[in-house]
Amino acid sequence: MKKNVFVAALFASLLALCSPGFASVKDGSTLFVVLGGNGTCRRDGISAVVPGLKDVKLFDAFNAWILTNGLVQPEDNVLYACYEWLSPRMQFFDLHGEQSMIPMDETELDELVVSRAGNATKLVIIGHSHAGWRAMKLAASEYVLNSLQVPVVLATMDPVSRVTCQRLREPGCRQAPRDITVDEFDRLNTRTTWFNIYHTPAAFLGSGPMAAAHYNQWVPVNHVSMENNRRTWRLVSGFVARNL
Repeated sequence: MKKNVFVAALFASLLALCSPGFASVKDGSTLFVVLGGNGTCRRDGISAVVPGLKDVKLFDAFNAWILTNGLVQPEDNVLYACYEWLSPRMQFFDLHGEQSMIPMDETELDELVVSRAGNATKLVIIGHSHAGWRAMKLAASEYVLNSLQVPVVLATMDPVSRVTCQRLREPGCRQAPRDITVDEFDRLNTRTTWFNIYHTPAAFLGSGPMAAAHYNQWVPVNHVSMENNRRTWRLVSGFVARNL
């Protein structure tokens, strides 16, 4: 209980230093984009740390390992988004904006990130499973890269394509995304530092190493557990810390 009170107070102090409403990110700041995979929006609970944010395990892990652990500064911003079940529909939350989850389509994510980036000088993207694939697409987006002109730090956790994995037993659910184009891979290496964490073999769900990633790391953690696993988040938070 004491820890929850301390974390909530720390978050409140961070938020109090930010401008209300749709605040632009200040010079020298970082925009974090945290993306939860298939079905993670289904939970009804609310985060104990961020009022109005859904109690998604990936969000909880980010809040514990990065938001309240000294890596997010008061001038930084965080966009959270999660997927509905087997759907392109998502919900998003802006740490400096609306204090509730807002419905959206996955195709709107690029424009959302650009519109909320303000004067950010770095973009950090973290995604798991289907959202790991969407994180790759976001980091490879020609529109995003041309609009923001900032370095990108990308961490993918067992990414699985939403194009080739739409039902659990499809072959695409047990391999790294194969629908990323050559041009997208080229753009991923333009201004991106990319860390890919994966688990293989997998009976139903799993990814694999990505040749275009700057760092690939196998972990003995199954696909579902990776969302909030301590070993995984120790690696992710360390990677983010080194590249801020």
